[in-house]
Amino acid sequence: MNSTILSDLTCLLPLYRSHRFIHIIMDNIDQHLALGAQILISDKHGQDPCVEILDQIYQDNPLVSLHKNTDEGDWIDNINFMIENTGTKYARIIPHDDSASGVSSQKLVASLERNPDAIMASGIVRAFDLDDNPLPNRDELNEDEDKANNQWTIDDILEFTFKGRFAGSFKGVFNCLLVKEHKLYMRRTPTSKDSERLWLNALAMVGRFQFEPDAMFKKRYHADSTSTKWHHTPSDYLDAAKILIDYFIELFPGRESIDKVKFIIYHNTIQKARYLEHKIGKTNYSNVFPTHLNANNYKN
Repeated sequence: MNSTILSDLTCLLPLYRSHRFIHIIMDNIDQHLALGAQILISDKHGQDPCVEILDQIYQDNPLVSLHKNTDEGDWIDNINFMIENTGTKYARIIPHDDSASGVSSQKLVASLERNPDAIMASGIVRAFDLDDNPLPNRDELNEDEDKANNQWTIDDILEFTFKGRFAGSFKGVFNCLLVKEHKLYMRRTPTSKDSERLWLNALAMVGRFQFEPDAMFKKRYHADSTSTKWHHTPSDYLDAAKILIDYFIELFPGRESIDKVKFIIYHNTIQKARYLEHKIGKTNYSNVFPTHLNANNYKN
């Protein structure tokens, strides 16, 4: 008989052409079911039989809920849908090619229970390839662990986007009740880049993060990973800045320091954009202005 240790946790498993990872997915599911967690699975494309196979395997388990449609929503739509349909206090997003053990989730939930003012708990991250070979050069740890257990400042939050701290919100357990209370859903950038990281920034504006070094997350890197294909441009950071400011305005309406926050965010954005411009070569601005204002028409 299953335990009920994780009865207040729902694992969110977004699927997209996930059949080749089905054994990883099932291992994540089984470890969490053994501890009484709920499982919410959603596929918005149905381009392979993964969700049907999982339905056949878990159809008699009341803790497993599967959703499938062909509305062609992207990963942001899918995750927001699952957050909206989570009924437990805590939730954990587990990508189809990564591994989160039931024991690690138990430790993270316990950490949030001990620290009710925290909104997320996360642990150490270890990188692997699809053959489970360690990739020590890509290990991503939660840097500045001492800061991770304190109330965030705006400078700390900015480091998520502009300095790369804490590589992603899919590596921890979060307080889903707080997320829904503040209507903190993921927002889409024009290219969908960094939506997860910006959502993490918004969570940091609401509550503390707890770091639990004994809770490991296994992150797998491969050529088809979504983030592997992302190559940032200066405009990507400008898009991110706008969303970050929108989150801040909605979470702190009427705050007198909003102009200062905007300045700090755009100052950091421009610094990052200039660094990228130097790294990838001078940007061609010929399409930025209307033709009659084209900078090329004003050359000396």
